Amino acid sequence: MKYSREKKHLGPNNRSMRLLSFLLLFTVVAFSSCSEQNNVTPNGYEVIRHNTPSGDKPAVGDYAFAHIYAFVDGVLETSTRQQNRLMPVLIYTNEELVKMKESGKPNPVYDAISVMNVGDSITVNLPVTEEMRQNPKFANTKNLHYDIVLVEFKTAEAYNAEQAEAKKEQQELANASKARESEVAAKVTEIAAQYTSGQLKSKITSTDSGLKYMVLTEGDGPATKVGQKVSVNYYGALTNGKSFDNSYKRGQAFQFPLGAGRVIKGWDEGVALLKSGDLAVLFVPSELGYGKAGAGANIPGDSELIFYIEVL
Repeated sequence: MKYSREKKHLGPNNRSMRLLSFLLLFTVVAFSSCSEQNNVTPNGYEVIRHNTPSGDKPAVGDYAFAHIYAFVDGVLETSTRQQNRLMPVLIYTNEELVKMKESGKPNPVYDAISVMNVGDSITVNLPVTEEMRQNPKFANTKNLHYDIVLVEFKTAEAYNAEQAEAKKEQQELANASKARESEVAAKVTEIAAQYTSGQLKSKITSTDSGLKYMVLTEGDGPATKVGQKVSVNYYGALTNGKSFDNSYKRGQAFQFPLGAGRVIKGWDEGVALLKSGDLAVLFVPSELGYGKAGAGANIPGDSELIFYIEVL
């Protein structure tokens, strides 16, 4: 659902990725005095090893897959583990890594992974530059570092083949989702009519906030958790059945971090009541939606909203 009081997207929480990008792009090179070549990257970042290298080493042109944890003054800010994914990193030559430095865009993660083997766990320390301190978040920062765990690697051929297959599967899912739009639209129109006529009172559960919901089909997956990235298909309509947004038309499920305030309050509360596989309807009062301001031309102020939701 793409609207908010400021018509902001209900899109995924990009704060963590913006932070990771900031750290990667605005870090300058700091040369270490460490005498062991394996404990310093091509651009001079100090590497602290937490185990003895044992697995194979990715070759130039391979894709390494790693978990990356970003710390600011010893506090974990974001990680790929929290995002439930591994980060693919192309392995560059030392010469290419040095050219990144010379171009003003050194990448400490690429540097560090270039000296890692599968199974390695390392810490790479980063200097805090004056340019970085222009960002209020880093104004008084004393230490920045990444912890990196290299899990596996794949050849470029294997990686590209997997990407092509994933793209094909995604397109098939998108086509199937688009084909269901009219079916879902008819179902939501019917639910809206039954709701406004009072026929659903015995089937609806109300919460203390005023949110109402109805589970149409129970799934057998795990319950959603606050802080977790959830994926849903949805169809949003006013109580008169008029649609204002839906993911089926786009053929792409919507992802967002639950409980992070990236969606309307009714979604954060309502989706937290569901589990994977559930098909449910949320009846969101205005105060948990877009309030008196509404959202654009399609959601008037003080509108109660209906959302048909499938938790994937």
